[in-house]
Amino acid sequence: MSIVIKNLHPDYFDALAQLQYDCFPHVAPEEYFNQTHFKSHYQVFPEGSFVALDGERVVGFASGLFQTLEFDQPQHSLMEVTANGSYKSHDPVGHYYYAVDLGVHPDYRNLGIGRQFYDYRKALVKRHAKKGIVAGAVPINYQSYKDQLSPESYIEKVASREIYDATLSFQLNNGFKLIKLLHDYVENEFANSAALIYWENPDYKA
Repeated sequence: MSIVIKNLHPDYFDALAQLQYDCFPHVAPEEYFNQTHFKSHYQVFPEGSFVALDGERVVGFASGLFQTLEFDQPQHSLMEVTANGSYKSHDPVGHYYYAVDLGVHPDYRNLGIGRQFYDYRKALVKRHAKKGIVAGAVPINYQSYKDQLSPESYIEKVASREIYDATLSFQLNNGFKLIKLLHDYVENEFANSAALIYWENPDYKA
């Protein structure tokens, strides 16, 4: 099997819309990106969106935009950052690449596709001399701990390697650092919260 990573193209819009459902079956329908969103992403910043292909089959996606974020006042929602999912908030001179989403079809997981996406994201950041990558990570295994731990305690234990979380641990293992908990980030099973994480570009020069 040979997986190829390409940038977003109109040929992939329909398949990407379906892939949202395949990757995140428990997400509220209004939270999915659709063809209109992908068209906007393509018009605004196609270089920031990536597609994984097995032959002609779309099996994964990752997208984001350039933004400036103040770490001393980091609270924000996903809809605020993405201009309601349109990516029209993309700022070409923004300091960071804001990684919005990443998904891999269940049949293609544990094959290194997610890590490939992050390699492409890091290369993009270095190419454009940005400070790094910022993301709001929504832990996937919190439901097993929600009766014992608050969201904030949970992400702290994941960061200290006391708990493994398939989403957050993967990102921390890719060089990200935990910044803090984001409240009211997006409707989800993690108390509508997310973990703000940051990867610093080692090549960045002020």
